[in-house]
Amino acid sequence: SLVVPDLNKKLNLIIREIDEFISKFEERKKDIKKLKELQSKEYEVLQEIQKEIGKRKPEMKSLNPLKIKEIQKILNTEVVLDYLLTYKSLIIFYITKNDFDFIQINKKEEFFKEIHSLLLETLSSPNQKGIRWYLSEISKYFIPEKLKRKLKDNSTLIIIPFSFLHHFPFSLLTIENNTHLCMRYPLFYMDNIQQIRKSEKFKIDNILIVSDPKNDLPYSKEEARKISSIFKKKKLLSGKNARKEKILSILDKYKNFHYAGHIVSEINKPFSTYLLLSNGILRTEEIMNLDLKLQLVFLNGCKSGKGRLLPGDEINSLPRAFHFSGAKEIIVNLWEISDSLTPELTSSFYKNLKNELSTEKSLQKVQKDAIKNKLSPFYWAGFKIIK
Repeated sequence: SLVVPDLNKKLNLIIREIDEFISKFEERKKDIKKLKELQSKEYEVLQEIQKEIGKRKPEMKSLNPLKIKEIQKILNTEVVLDYLLTYKSLIIFYITKNDFDFIQINKKEEFFKEIHSLLLETLSSPNQKGIRWYLSEISKYFIPEKLKRKLKDNSTLIIIPFSFLHHFPFSLLTIENNTHLCMRYPLFYMDNIQQIRKSEKFKIDNILIVSDPKNDLPYSKEEARKISSIFKKKKLLSGKNARKEKILSILDKYKNFHYAGHIVSEINKPFSTYLLLSNGILRTEEIMNLDLKLQLVFLNGCKSGKGRLLPGDEINSLPRAFHFSGAKEIIVNLWEISDSLTPELTSSFYKNLKNELSTEKSLQKVQKDAIKNKLSPFYWAGFKIIK
């Protein structure tokens, strides 16, 4: 474990007390104060744990910002796009191997909040022409002409969002001729530029798949079956077999972890995101306390990319927790997609990965194929790679 035993014991005792309290909550509705006190204690211990993990895994804690020249030494064909929202404007910092500058868009924060909200509403519409028109109207604010000129045909985009833009589907933006950004460029996200590192090639040799723990997502079972057929070394835990103690006992033996089930996220509460399992829940703080060797975590659950927005590190959520535990890359989705198309999309991603494409190029190929097949962006634009 990355966390000293005393802290681990203290956290587990508080978690147990909270769980017991919530289980009896219907009988104790008036005792809100007690629950708040327990959550406050839990938060304090989590802060201690985060500091402790930072000491033992320096690359996982918040550091002073890297100098631009240090970042440029790491870059090859990548282009970093760092979006900063202020009350009065959006500032886009871009960094290439040999260039650094910024572009200021003089629109207030509320303007971009409205764009985000309307885009999510538009995505649920069957009117494809309406979606394309709206994207053509808003994309110029995120990828202005000056920025387009900096992008090369072989560029890979590294998106670093800010605030609610962590939940914005940048791959959906359009450039010339209404071409989606992901059609032209592979892209991935980072919560913080301080964590940038040289790209690594993954050896996709084994996988743990947890599917439909509550037996109420039929397409998740099909998704798990399709993904399982791609790997020689795999373990599939589905339905009642997706037990918390079993998963925790074997998770550190695998390089890849795929979860297809329910994810609960309350973005206004600290550390309140968790995976639903057949016999309980796996909390964010419990994941942070693991010591894993995962190359890739794919969380295909309801709003798995959601988290509580925090200054500096920006997001405290399941992706952040898995990063703390040692996972290299996380894939999440920004909205729930429980549909017969999902098994095909996710299994295609793993097939691409087995063919030695990077995660961002594997996802890009899935998205390109979906666009060619005229699938609504609702099905493919919500997937997001976080490194």
